[in-house]
Amino acid sequence: MKPCSCAYLYTLIWLWCVLFSAHTAQAQNRQADLALLQMVMPGQPFSPPVLTNNKKAMKTRNRSAFARYNPITLALTGSMFLYQNVLSAQMGRQCLYNPSCSNFSKQAIAEFGLVKGVFLTADRLLRCNRISALDLNLLNLNPKTGRFNDLARQYRLHYHEQR
Repeated sequence: MKPCSCAYLYTLIWLWCVLFSAHTAQAQNRQADLALLQMVMPGQPFSPPVLTNNKKAMKTRNRSAFARYNPITLALTGSMFLYQNVLSAQMGRQCLYNPSCSNFSKQAIAEFGLVKGVFLTADRLLRCNRISALDLNLLNLNPKTGRFNDLARQYRLHYHEQR
């Protein structure tokens, strides 16, 4: 192999390990999350929400054949589909936010494009842990689900004026 292709391969392996370990390093203890939510809402029973995936954001554009069969789009949406339907089903739902981090990622990429959507997703994944839960605004807590509302459209510049 050429030295250039080895460096590229090692970079891809390193990136995959960093992304995978970042998610597993933020794994949370279910009992600790339950205790945290009961501290926020004392006396109210906790019922986990029904898992739903936002399939509308997974659809590609129907305008042109290139947009429908773009290999990068197919790879990204395929990996997100694999994560949500195979890997996420094996792990417990531990996200503090509503919608879940993977659905937020799809909404952010659909709303803002690939670059800003990936940055918003990285920001969200870094905030999805028990330490940052202490700093969340309780007004954003949904009493029905017990999760904090954090929608992708809230990151629009004029979101508060439109409400």
